[in-house]
Amino acid sequence: MVQQPARPLRRQPPIAKSRRLCLALAFLLAATVLTALPGRAADSFYLNLLRDGGQALDDEEFERARFDLRVACFGLLEEPVLLSQCWVQIGLAEAALDNKSGFRDSFNRLTEVERLFAGSYAQAHLSPAMRSRYEAAAARWIAESRLIAVPAFKALAIRGAANRLARLPVERRRQELETLISESPGVSRWRLMLGDVYLAERQYEAAKAEADTVLTAEPSNRRALCLRGLAHADAGQCSAAADDLTSCPASRSDRPTAQTILSCQIQLERWAEAKSYFDDLPEVVRSNRKISKFGREIERNLQPPQLAATPADDGMTGESTDVDSTATTNPTAADTAEVVLSAGDQGDLARAREMAAAATYKEDFDEVMQLASRLADGNPRHSDVQLFAGEIAYRARRWGQAIDYLRNGGSALDEDPVLLFYLSVAYFESGQEPLARQFFRRCCSQPGLSPIIEEYRLKIVPN
Repeated sequence: MVQQPARPLRRQPPIAKSRRLCLALAFLLAATVLTALPGRAADSFYLNLLRDGGQALDDEEFERARFDLRVACFGLLEEPVLLSQCWVQIGLAEAALDNKSGFRDSFNRLTEVERLFAGSYAQAHLSPAMRSRYEAAAARWIAESRLIAVPAFKALAIRGAANRLARLPVERRRQELETLISESPGVSRWRLMLGDVYLAERQYEAAKAEADTVLTAEPSNRRALCLRGLAHADAGQCSAAADDLTSCPASRSDRPTAQTILSCQIQLERWAEAKSYFDDLPEVVRSNRKISKFGREIERNLQPPQLAATPADDGMTGESTDVDSTATTNPTAADTAEVVLSAGDQGDLARAREMAAAATYKEDFDEVMQLASRLADGNPRHSDVQLFAGEIAYRARRWGQAIDYLRNGGSALDEDPVLLFYLSVAYFESGQEPLARQFFRRCCSQPGLSPIIEEYRLKIVPN
């Protein structure tokens, strides 16, 4: 029998074999602990791979990007800033491929770099959009406790957790906040949020205790000073509240806070201080019904006293034509009585306001709308609740509900040009153009107010 010659072994293509060898080496060495200090500059071969991987990521060639970048990371062990950039870009490729385990692995590599070379993530050459996408994926796929443990991602974790907590019912929110405080007692945000819960529930001493705990560690924390001031004010202790209230970050843009500050200044008869504060408020806040009444009271008390009363004014300093004399003409249900919300509804309203403050897109306001409409439907005679629900309905583009709730807000609607604008837009988008024009002329007769108002002016009153 003739013996057949042995068949030669099939050889691997040299290029494919070398790429697999490089990848294997990269996986092996990148997994080791990073103990080297920054030294010589990275080899141009790996810098080119980092650049090519970034370009592949931009071109949405995610598999190629992941391969090139993993090899590049191997050659950047002595360049922590570039290495952080490399692992972030790998994470973005894994996220685009919807590979949760791959993303978590790259996140662990990144945090190891950050542990050894603190600040490398912050210094990495990443565009704001790229950093934002990466942090959004991290918030989605990495546990809050894990993120909080990494200083570079602690603020991201706290912000995400705060937004999640704001959507919870008050009782469950309190429970989760108490758990978080026991796990991370040094995070002031949790104590301040718990203080807000206590404030909504009228547990003023508990709210002050949380504020004081934060102020012990951070004496100049304005949010804590504000919380303590609001707790004192709501408990009727204006003398203790006045100085703290001026620290409120939103003291001039948040209507409830502005009302509390003015109320205390008037109670303490600090007329000049109240006048200065009132004059500095934005027009949209100053035009609020309650705040404008405070303004008139301040003006009356700053006027010199008259020597004698006349029959015409009965000693009332000549203000018989005050705006309030017609404010309740043709009252609606919301004007007929002072309605007090239940403790539960007060907590829900505070939660709804927090959710609205954190909302950005229409879908976010849809969730707030569910809570706001329940409160409004359950409190049809409460003006503030009706107007709040109307504003949220406007932001959620629910025009019919916006019209119903805003019109049910009583005379307060007439004294708030912003809400009148919302009502005008709701009528216009509902196809009721005559009513849209009527309310637009009442709120926005002066041109040049804002781009969005001017845009609707061209649509509603083009002539």
